Parts: sequence; structure tokens; C-alpha cells
Amino acid sequence: MKKTCSIFIWILLCIGFKTVSSQQYNFTYFSIEQGLSQSQVNAIIQDSYGYLWIATEGGGVNRFDGRNFINFSVPEGLSSGHAKAIIEDQHGNIWVGLKNNFVSCILGSRIINYDQAFPGVSVNAFTRNANGIYIGATNG
Repeated sequence: MKKTCSIFIWILLCIGFKTVSSQQYNFTYFSIEQGLSQSQVNAIIQDSYGYLWIATEGGGVNRFDGRNFINFSVPEGLSSGHAKAIIEDQHGNIWVGLKNNFVSCILGSRIINYDQAFPGVSVNAFTRNANGIYIGATNG
């Protein structure tokens, strides 16, 4: 009887642990074949409208709506296709830190470039608080 009770408890514990540990995560892989401009990704943010913004190494910035990618790179007006950092400001504008001292702002479909905005530094990160946007850079 004692052995039967022990086996029964052991079975219940195994079933219980299986239920607890059976959580599954679903991932969808996106690549160049699905419309991503470049496979090396440096930063990803989700803006206040729900779009994903993806900064890539050589392919500029991609905006993803859950189905389609829209690319912003040199042909669309960015100073460089090497996007290192990305952030949304309090007005919904997207700021992009680019290789070679460039910073660009995407305002809807318009791009404003601040070429050589930070001479001698490379913008690698952004952060934001109530006072504004702060830039993390090398050599500065």
C-alpha cells in the first residue's frame, strides 16, 4: 500500500511538473526573403503606433506593420544605410543613429538628416526621459 501511494504521488508530481513546464513560445523568423532589407540587426523598437522599427547594418531602417516591411535607407534619404541605434521621441518621430557621425529623423515619410551632427563620434545608443533624448556615443 505504501509503495502504491508513493508511485501515485510520483505520477501526480510528474503530471504537475509537465503542466507547469509545458509553456510554449511561438517565434516567426523574418529574413531578406520576407522583405527585411538586411539580416544584421543592430536595434529594434516598437513605436507608439505599434510598428516595429528595425535598425540594420547596411540596409538602413525597416518599419514592420506585422505583414510588410517598408525600408528607409540611402535612396529614401538617409545619410547612411548603417543604422546603429533607434528611438521614438515624445512627438512620435523616429530618430536614427547612423555610422560616421550621422543622425537622421524620420517624420512620417520625410527624413531630416543631421550630417556630422556629432563630429568625431559614432552614435551607438539612445535613451529617453521626460527631459529629452540622450545619446550614447563612442569617443564622446
